[in-house]
Amino acid sequence: MDINEEVARNLDPKFLKERRAGTGCLGGLDGEAGRWEASRRATMAAAAGGGGGEEGSLARRVWRTYLRQLQLHPLRTKMIMSGCLAGVSDSVAQKLSGYQRIEDALPLG
Repeated sequence: MDINEEVARNLDPKFLKERRAGTGCLGGLDGEAGRWEASRRATMAAAAGGGGGEEGSLARRVWRTYLRQLQLHPLRTKMIMSGCLAGVSDSVAQKLSGYQRIEDALPLG
């Protein structure tokens, strides 16, 4: 299972519900704790590079860093990403609509 599948599985609502209830494919709460910790460690190792000697592309390093931060600090990571995406989408929308700055649009004098 690769890193994207593992992260998607960990964020799946059905998986989280079964994990909280201690039912389903995970078994009881005692066995689940060890499985969850092993899964978390595997995800963190894969996000950190997984032992491959090469660094990879910039996009791959950014993606791994994002996944690592998402695992360690989910709320903070999601807040930062939401703010960045809102700012970028607003800037793109203003460029596409031909919005002018107020100082440029008003004739002074």
